[in-house]
Formats: sequence, structure tokens, C-alpha cells
Amino acid sequence: MLSPWLLALVFTAAPVPKKGTRQAQVILQAKVTPNRPVAENLRAAATIYSSATLEEAKVFAVVDTLAELFEKGMLPLGERTGQALERWTVDEPLSADERQRLYSHVLGAGDATQSTNLDFDPLFSAYLASVSAHARKSDVRRLRYAGRKLALNLSNRTYGGATTVATRLAKHVDLALAILEDEALQKHYGASSSAGLVEAVAQKHLGTRLDAAAALTQARLGAQVLAGLSQVEPARDGADAEELAPPERRAPKAVRRLERLRGKAKPRPVSKHYAAVVSLCLTKDGHLIACESRDD
Repeated sequence: MLSPWLLALVFTAAPVPKKGTRQAQVILQAKVTPNRPVAENLRAAATIYSSATLEEAKVFAVVDTLAELFEKGMLPLGERTGQALERWTVDEPLSADERQRLYSHVLGAGDATQSTNLDFDPLFSAYLASVSAHARKSDVRRLRYAGRKLALNLSNRTYGGATTVATRLAKHVDLALAILEDEALQKHYGASSSAGLVEAVAQKHLGTRLDAAAALTQARLGAQVLAGLSQVEPARDGADAEELAPPERRAPKAVRRLERLRGKAKPRPVSKHYAAVVSLCLTKDGHLIACESRDD
């Protein structure tokens, strides 16, 4: 549970579109506190990580395929799942291109752009390693240092439009997983689980072999670890800096499993600008654009 001082924080500064853009009106209020991780932003980052992992594993593409087949009357579905597939088609929170822009901006995933977060992967790897090290020899200092750097990086990447869109993405992810749990769908494709259904549909209709179980597990564990960073506490010595006390340090097995699923990343140094505030704004017509931020 979050401490009262965090719940009571009120933020008023809003990102503004960069000069020269025609998209002047922004429908959000961002909270810019660049030297302190913001719980709401970290929870948004966890959602974005889950969505990006599922998208990379073609889970969304599989649900798109199921929706197309349903529209053609080629699937044996009950009314509830049929309605869910209809919602999936209508309620897409962002276009595929804008989702990729969001993943790149927050997680450094996909094609590099001007706002790509190249520091996320090395910071995340360092944090996972610190959790494992703490489990072996109670290295609290290393854990807090790595956790704080990762938290600042993600928090300062998810102001504005990223946090707003994450709420919609969460519903999109939940809807996809609910559709994949449909027993009639699983039976139709000879599957006994959501992962089995994804693999069967991908192989039959997309011509792709997937390890869906690994992707679903990575999405769940990664989101759990990142969301855990939102549990911050004031430093015990009275200093301004926060100490991070994530619950993942009590679950080293889950963290080690996540490390294995992520694989060994190519070593990359963390830049000196890892904690810079880099915002996206959401315009009234629903597009994400680069914007400048003002500190609180």
C-alpha cells in the first residue's frame, strides 16, 4: 500500500507541444517532478511493458485474426465472446504505428526515433541483477541504487500522453487475454490454454511458430516488477531522496525467470541523461506528439 505522503501529492504542470507543431491543444494534465519517481507513471510503464511484450509475440495479431474470422462467421462462439471481439475491433486505443512510437519512447523497443529510450534496457537489466544479488547477499545499497535509477528513467518517460494512453492499453490487454481464455475457441483449435490458442492460430493463419507461454509469462512478470517500483518510501535518514522497497526482492525466483526469458542483452552504457523528462502529449484527435515539459 502506498504511503500517505505519496497519495497526497498534487501535480499541476502540463507538457506543452513543441514550437512549430500545429497540434496546439492537448487534452491532459501532466505532473512533472523530475527528481522523484511518480507511482502513477511507473504503473503506466508496467502496462506499456506488458502491451509491448504481447504485441511483439503477435498476441494482438492473433486476436485481430480471430476478430476477422468472427466477422466472416467462421468461428463457433458464444454471445459473450462475440461481443468481446466486436469491442476489440471498435475500441482500439491507438493505431499500430502509434503504439510502436509509444513502446520506443518508453521502453526503447522497435525502430529508433529521436525520443527512443535507449537507457531502459541496460537499466532494467541492472535492476534485475541487483534483485538477484540482494537475494544472495542482502546487497540493499545496490538494490536501491539500481531501482531508483530505473524508476526515475521510466517515471520521466511516462508523463503526459503515455500515462493517459496506458489506461486504455490496460483495458485492451485485459480484453485480449479474456478472449484467449474462451473455452469454445480453444476447443475449436485443439488447444487447452490461452498460450496454446495463440500458438495454434499463429501457425494456422499467420504461418508463424510462437512460444506464447514464454511471452505471456514475460509480460506478466515484467509488469509485476516494474509496477513494484511504484512502492516508494521517504528516506529513513530524513534526506530528500527516496528509498525504493519493491516486493520483487522477496521473489528472486520470479526475477531469475524473467531474466532468462529476456535473454542476454548486448551490454550498453547508460547515458548521463537517463533521468531527463521526455514527454509525449495526447491531442484532442487522439494522436501522440512530442512535447516540452515544465518542472513542478
